[in-house]
Amino acid sequence: MSKKVATESRAKRFETAAKRVLAPFRPLANCYKRIVRSIRIMTNVRHYHRVKNSDLFEKIWYSDHYNGFSGRMNPIIHYLAFGAARGLDPSPRFSSSRYIINNPDVAKSCINPLVHYIRFGKREGRTAYPHRIALWTDLLESLNPGQMSFPRLPQAVDVIIPVFNGMVHLPALLESVFENTTTPHRFIIVDDASTDATVVPYLQAHTAGRDDCLLICNPKNLGFVATVNLAAKLCKGHFAILNTDTIVPPHWLERLMKPIFNNADIASTTPFSNAATIFSFPIADQDNPPPDRTYAEQLDRAFMQLRPGISRIHDAPTGVGFCMGINGDLWRLMGEFDHKAFGPGYGEENDYCNRAIAHGKRNILVHNLFVAHHHTGSFSQKTKRELIERNLRIIQERWPDYLHCVERHTRQDPWLHYREAAFVALCLSPEAKALVLLDHMIGGGANDYRDKVIAKAHSDGRSTILLTYNRKERWIQAKAAYRGFQTDFVLRDLEDITSLLLFGQPHTVLLNELVTWTNPQQAIKILLDAKARASFQLEVAAHDFFPLCPSYNLLNEEGRYCGVPSEMAICRACSRANPFSIDKNVVMDEWRASWRELFRSVDKTLFFSPSALKIFARAYPEVVEKGEVKPHEPLVGFPSFEYRPSLKEPLTIGVIGRIDQPKGALIVCDLARLLQERKSGWRIVVIGLLSPPCKAGNVTVLGSYQREGLPDIIRKNEIDIALFPSIWPETFSYVTQELIMLGLPIVCFDIGAQAERVRPYSKGEIATQITAESALEAMERLMERKPG
Repeated sequence: MSKKVATESRAKRFETAAKRVLAPFRPLANCYKRIVRSIRIMTNVRHYHRVKNSDLFEKIWYSDHYNGFSGRMNPIIHYLAFGAARGLDPSPRFSSSRYIINNPDVAKSCINPLVHYIRFGKREGRTAYPHRIALWTDLLESLNPGQMSFPRLPQAVDVIIPVFNGMVHLPALLESVFENTTTPHRFIIVDDASTDATVVPYLQAHTAGRDDCLLICNPKNLGFVATVNLAAKLCKGHFAILNTDTIVPPHWLERLMKPIFNNADIASTTPFSNAATIFSFPIADQDNPPPDRTYAEQLDRAFMQLRPGISRIHDAPTGVGFCMGINGDLWRLMGEFDHKAFGPGYGEENDYCNRAIAHGKRNILVHNLFVAHHHTGSFSQKTKRELIERNLRIIQERWPDYLHCVERHTRQDPWLHYREAAFVALCLSPEAKALVLLDHMIGGGANDYRDKVIAKAHSDGRSTILLTYNRKERWIQAKAAYRGFQTDFVLRDLEDITSLLLFGQPHTVLLNELVTWTNPQQAIKILLDAKARASFQLEVAAHDFFPLCPSYNLLNEEGRYCGVPSEMAICRACSRANPFSIDKNVVMDEWRASWRELFRSVDKTLFFSPSALKIFARAYPEVVEKGEVKPHEPLVGFPSFEYRPSLKEPLTIGVIGRIDQPKGALIVCDLARLLQERKSGWRIVVIGLLSPPCKAGNVTVLGSYQREGLPDIIRKNEIDIALFPSIWPETFSYVTQELIMLGLPIVCFDIGAQAERVRPYSKGEIATQITAESALEAMERLMERKPG
């Protein structure tokens, strides 16, 4: 152990000392557990700023990826206090569990794995293992999109259903189990002396006249374990155990029991469920929200698409008793559940499965089956907690290695690829009405729009799959999200998009942006080929003029707006020498031909201003027919803004946004020089970033800002006039929209959506030439008007 880890172990020793001091006060057990837990949390949370300032923690990624914690606290605090202990990762670039597994000395201390790496590990040369991201091709290999068949089992199977109260769950259970159990079977339903007087009459009414049901009513309560043993004595072959708070899908029994019929060494089988500890989905080792019957069957149809087959990867350290297939031959050989030791329940199936392992037998996951589980239980929380604690001690005494096996299984997570594959299949199911988006990852208004579209889809109950091209890694990063959960995977090349779109049934494909993508023309061809073979709706969003030219701001080789020449010869010559083009090897005729074919085939092209549609129509007249103009809604809402600029000299000119050359950085620098020559005391405040920078003394750059804080920044810096210096025709301008909402005077150039918005605005003025001189003249005209 390194000296650094030894230092951090002081927290562990403090924790141990706290336990020793508080140990005599056994009646206060819960209290001292909370104190110890608080010490552990405080030990890690004190490193908040270290983690915050690290590039290995991404708040948005963590919140999105682990939506199970519902954003009830700051993501960094959640990670430090709870997340790392649960194996959650702070970003795609760091794996908490892999760092701990590969550094046993860190595992022995209390230190958070990311904190250790930041403080010591990096300097010591330790590896920052990345978050595991699956390949789409690997997920696809686990999936079988064809129609699945489930032959009848060779022998009848008994289904044991112990009942104690639980009337709230019985209708859903019996409805699903009677309707969806089609293979040879017999139901053995045992009421364990329910205290709810309505349960037995309900069972009698719903089993009467059914030759596949045997109803037994215990005269006194035996408890879950003894009740199962009682019913199992009536079974001559293999049998299944099913809790009352479950909902089963079609062909559930065939899938649950087939491995046992095929392999005499399999002692028990357990399916995936929303609440089944290591078998839980979508997040393992926790209770996920219980689905209703409709959604439960939708979930199962996704799991049904996992390729069948049993190998050693399916071996589990235990089964879970909510839904278990039992090998009747081994049951009679090894003996029943130990009802004397485990009483009313909890732990009896773990003990039984460990006995099976001791006999050289196997407990397996049935990976292509999902059974819903409400996990409410028949006991109070206090009774349940006491039973679990008592029975867990018995398990530890009998099987000392059991908890280590479960912990090792949890760390290795061998079934992660099954959960990921099933989740992607779920997202692409017809019921999910998937929205697939292709986009860049460089920020700006296009990404803001995308995030709003995704949020709207989620609020409508739809799934989304976001595809963004990672130029550094040269792969397509995919993020699938549905019903509050998310998984990430990777497409290695553009061809993978075809198999993704054709695997399921996406409802809509939105081409939001292809800027930064390698070979956009091939991406277009792939989309058109997939659309010809599938039935999804294809839409294009016109956030810039990339479809017209690789210089997506339409700046020519001289850095001026080109106006979209009618002669292609001009475009051909410009593209080869244009410093603003992202690909100088593009053949302009082929480029336009690819996009023209796309616009002819799409169902809709979305424009965010009339001016953008007009500019597009110069190159592609066909966009008019399927074009739809719909300005963006505001990204934020501002409260009443009482600030009123004086418009008296000297002025403070505000420039808002991330200002690069196309956005007018050179105009800002030229204006600063003009002000130094002509307007003493006038100054420019850039609320955002400026690149290339301006070294003039009358320019202040404040850096990045949050939209919600814009009113306070304007008031604090006493901004009189806002200059929107962009030298290309914006397709839409959120900044202009927000400044008009705040009532601030605005000057812009006579091009694009910005001029379209400012022209009718009573506090706006249009600069007739795209120069700093013209912008200053427009400001002077605005001062003379003194708009109210």
